[in-house]
Amino acid sequence: MKGLLFRGAAAAALLLAPTVPLAGGISVASVVLAATASPAAAREHGDHDDHGNRGGGEHDHPGDGDESVDDDPEDGDDHGGGSYETPDGRHGGVRDFAGDDGSDRDDDDDTSGRGEPPAKAAPEPQTIATVPRSVRRPGEPAYAPEEMVASGLTAADVKALEARGFAVIGRTGARLDATVWRLKLPKGKSLVDGYGEILSVSARALAATNDYYYTEAGDCTGEGCVAPTLVRWSPSATAACGAPPTIGLVDTGVDTGHPALRGARLEASAGRGDATEPSTTDHGTAVAALLVGRPDSPTPGLLPGARLVAVDAFYRDGGTADRTDVATLVGALERVVGAGASVVNLSLSGPPNPMLERAVEAAVARGVVVVAAAGNGGATAPPSYPAAYAGVVAVTAVDGRLAAYRRANHGDYIDLAAPGVDVWTAAAGGSAAKRTGTSFAAPFVTAAAALARSGGRGGSPAGVEAVLEASAHDLGPAGRDPVFGAGLLDAERLCGGGRSAAATPADAIVPASGD
Repeated sequence: MKGLLFRGAAAAALLLAPTVPLAGGISVASVVLAATASPAAAREHGDHDDHGNRGGGEHDHPGDGDESVDDDPEDGDDHGGGSYETPDGRHGGVRDFAGDDGSDRDDDDDTSGRGEPPAKAAPEPQTIATVPRSVRRPGEPAYAPEEMVASGLTAADVKALEARGFAVIGRTGARLDATVWRLKLPKGKSLVDGYGEILSVSARALAATNDYYYTEAGDCTGEGCVAPTLVRWSPSATAACGAPPTIGLVDTGVDTGHPALRGARLEASAGRGDATEPSTTDHGTAVAALLVGRPDSPTPGLLPGARLVAVDAFYRDGGTADRTDVATLVGALERVVGAGASVVNLSLSGPPNPMLERAVEAAVARGVVVVAAAGNGGATAPPSYPAAYAGVVAVTAVDGRLAAYRRANHGDYIDLAAPGVDVWTAAAGGSAAKRTGTSFAAPFVTAAAALARSGGRGGSPAGVEAVLEASAHDLGPAGRDPVFGAGLLDAERLCGGGRSAAATPADAIVPASGD
């Protein structure tokens, strides 16, 4: 039941609907979420895929369509999304998700034309929740068992829930949006029961499963390393832009003692103190080195002089892959924004979740440019989040021949392409390696966004994105497309001679007011 999201003023009745066949041989068991306060006719939506899947791309097939809502995140038989409505009246819920031949979670090659980026519309209101059989990573859970997250609760509401057997595991600091409470369900209570209990205490509450999000790394197989030259990144040219702003990184742990990061302006901290098994440092170290690696190291970074605030939001805790949950992810985002990050890199992906959506919206509203990996689910995979949220710059990956990474997601939400196949960067333990995935394409765009804000220049997140897209090199069909978005990032056009008035909107970058 990946990403089951709830909102309403009454308890929900779950009614089993017939099995619905989907693209690629996937089937779903549709579950009607019939809130008594909303008797309007239901509208059917598409499947919802588990973006926590980055592995072998195996499909889970239902048997005879007799499955009902399942509270076991481990068994792979339920990866759906319910419907939700945010407090400001916008709704979210299931999206159309289909699998591919194999998935690396941080792929993002999509072919939409260039020009103004299309709006990333919120899902329409709905009353049907589907629980699909979709691509997932074998053996990895979709959400935290026996937990829910909720916002919109008062102190009295929390005490009332505790009196009913709920336990508060943690909470965010409400530095971006409302406090997100991480709650352990009372013993013997299902997720649906827990939802009903929360809403019986507060009809205004927003509740959801505590979804898991995974990094977006793939398998490197090719030879050579041409990533920086593909986007015409030049240290001498970037120096003309001035001092870069603070960059935020939410990822796995970072090997701060790595030779490529010694002496870097790197501030690294853990995001979840109660993790029994911490994350590995390979992914976070690779991304950090791409951003701020020493210029005299074998793996020089794009902006070695920049201040990087990194929060390790990931852990293993019995799993076989690094993962984070939505409550920890929101808390980590609060921390990097609170530390002054003007641009934030999120090389991770997962399902839509209202808590994450609101936190991202709040960060963007504060002027933070949020860059995210588009996902490694393949051409037919559903949108990946947070990349598909409005205001987020979604980055796909290309190889040295400017061909789309074969496992990258496609979709109208793709904004830019950057090198993401066989990218040479630091590896944990003091070594270096070639890495592949949309996870490693995102830092190029993050660095470019910081470049656009260097030297005290400000500009709204939308304005910065417009500059990056206007200077991009068109790939694929003419214009914006769902594989490459606006095209390949071109750093030379951002600073020092390559930029023209025609390519850069005059009002996109303005003097900063304390950035």
